[in-house]
Amino acid sequence: MRNEQLSALLNGEVLIPQATTTPLPLRTDNPVRVVAMKTTGDFSVQTVTLTNDGKTPINLEIERPIPGVTQAQLSSKTLAPGASATLTLTLKWREILPGDTQSVYATLHTDNPQQPRLMMGFQLNLPPAPAGFGHAIGHAA
Repeated sequence: MRNEQLSALLNGEVLIPQATTTPLPLRTDNPVRVVAMKTTGDFSVQTVTLTNDGKTPINLEIERPIPGVTQAQLSSKTLAPGASATLTLTLKWREILPGDTQSVYATLHTDNPQQPRLMMGFQLNLPPAPAGFGHAIGHAA
């Protein structure tokens, strides 16, 4: 078939296949969160629900170490299709870092080639310090 014939046949249609978006099998209830900390020595326990929306089981593993996390625990390391599990993280303000905002990232590795890793982010915020004062370590602002 010649180019002219092909052009007439396709009538200007694009020859590149249309992109399809397939939902990823592993879903979280809130993968990015803002966490209000009371003091620089504060801890915050965050629970993330993970759900397997795929058609095959997914094995999960927590990437360690996680800076800013003192404890990380999965309620189940294998999720059957349709099943859910919880990831519980204990976040700690890292006093060595300056400022009143810190970021903490947790990563789960999976055996699913469609979604080999899942990242979650937490922004930790301290309340504003009184004018002229910084945050005292271990004390509320």
